[in-house]
Amino acid sequence: MKTAGIDIGTTTISGIVLEKEENGQAKILEAKTVENGCFIETGNEWERIQYAKEIVERAVNLLDYFLEKYPHVERIGLTGRCMELSMLTKKEIVSVRYIHGRMPEEVSAMVF
Repeated sequence: MKTAGIDIGTTTISGIVLEKEENGQAKILEAKTVENGCFIETGNEWERIQYAKEIVERAVNLLDYFLEKYPHVERIGLTGRCMELSMLTKKEIVSVRYIHGRMPEEVSAMVF
């Protein structure tokens, strides 16, 4: 049985494909990490905003890569950071990361 896992981090997106061997141990078939490179300059030193849409696209691309190369994956696991707030509307997707508990008075959504 093969399992794929994707971890969406603040700076990178990592993925792995594991195969369960007959002895019950997991064997790593492939691991890969890509930069998410999705930070937006805001002019506020304490504020870190990312394009959530691009992060999702890069995570999906990494998963698609694994599923094409290992078509018999039976399970998929997904993890991500819990320090982020994603705001979604029909026209906007913004991920905002607050550093050290400092919150901006206003958060401007980026229109895509």
